[in-house]
Amino acid sequence: MAFFYPTNLGLVSLDDLAPVSWLAFHAAPWAMFIATTILVFYVGAPILRGAWIGMRVQALNMDSLLAIAILAAYGYSVGQFFTGSLDLYFDVTSVIVAVVTTGRYFEQGEKARATRELTNIIEAWTPTAHVSKDGEVLDQTIDELEPGDHLVIREGEAIPVDGTVINGQAAINESLMTGEPFPVTRGPGGNVLGGTMVVEGSLEVEVGPTVESQIDNLARILWNVQSSTAGAQGIADRIARVFVPVVLILAVTVTGWVFLGGNQPGTALLAGLATLIVSCPCTFGLAIPLTTAVAVSTALRHGIFITSANTFTKAPRIDIVAIDKTGTLSKGEMTVVEVLGPPEVAAYAAAVECLSSHPIAEAIARLSSRRAATDLDIHPGKGAVASVDSRRVAVGSKSLFATLGWDIPNQLTSSATATTPEDGVVSYVGWDGRTQGAIITRD
Repeated sequence: MAFFYPTNLGLVSLDDLAPVSWLAFHAAPWAMFIATTILVFYVGAPILRGAWIGMRVQALNMDSLLAIAILAAYGYSVGQFFTGSLDLYFDVTSVIVAVVTTGRYFEQGEKARATRELTNIIEAWTPTAHVSKDGEVLDQTIDELEPGDHLVIREGEAIPVDGTVINGQAAINESLMTGEPFPVTRGPGGNVLGGTMVVEGSLEVEVGPTVESQIDNLARILWNVQSSTAGAQGIADRIARVFVPVVLILAVTVTGWVFLGGNQPGTALLAGLATLIVSCPCTFGLAIPLTTAVAVSTALRHGIFITSANTFTKAPRIDIVAIDKTGTLSKGEMTVVEVLGPPEVAAYAAAVECLSSHPIAEAIARLSSRRAATDLDIHPGKGAVASVDSRRVAVGSKSLFATLGWDIPNQLTSSATATTPEDGVVSYVGWDGRTQGAIITRD
């Protein structure tokens, strides 16, 4: 650059360089030739390899366009160099290799960062499976499980793999898989998903015909996004299959046209070379993969899973976002909004729910701490019954009171219905065989 750019721009004449002619016209071109050769065939090897593989499988790609521009500038410069001309374009070759390689370096760094985030999520998901065999419960890793194994999942534990409930009943937090903030009840015959959490009750689950977890499937999707060529990158690769031969034909046409127009062969080749170089798709080949990697990594750090590379291509055209899962916009943290009935309703209900880990129970338990409950009987997904001040107190849904055979007065039902917001939950409270009031909670 020090010797050739000033002369190309007309700032310095060749005569001005006569005192350092050996350095400028002999040593510098040799240094450029050797350094650029190393740069192209060592640093640029991944680009050339990608182009070669594309040619072998007859699927031209972005590397094909990059390789054409690199090799065209390099080949022209080598020809000029060995014929004694100083009309060299090693700098163009070097810039393309350097820019693309630097960009891919940052891209790989961002992909590695996203991979670490994903790996942390997966490593955090390493539950021990309690397998029931021959009357014993053995602890095994997920990798050791086999189809048909019977798993024992206790309250507060994660369900390791997908399966079917064969015994027990439990309230399960499926928010990670479905987005719903409220636990769902699963009993015999119900399907459970690996990656969900038992918040109340216990289950015996039979592993399905294949040992898999929904969270593993989620991880697989995220890994695929990391290596995806979907979106604009995929479009660019498809365009390249047509664009590469068009560019080659155009470059040959331009070269022939300029030569037949009475110009020197070197000038004609230079025109063809310019055609090849300006077709180099740095935007598609560099910017899109880099921004995709950055976006995936940043999203993961904020707890957002991007499951399709097309997301980034479509995002600028999105006008309306439709949310179809309540949990997407909620935290699953319930609060009490209304208490119906005498003052004892809140106190008795809080005493019972202090012994439960259900999200609704935790909200009700915060109402009071003056009384203590004993002899707890949990009905997973329905509610709980316990003894408070020598009274048998029940707190839960209509189904719990139906199970107990306790009637709910029509007036109380009407009041609860009128007071409950659309996304609220009604928990009825009663003692001594009668329903006394209701507590309304919401996220």
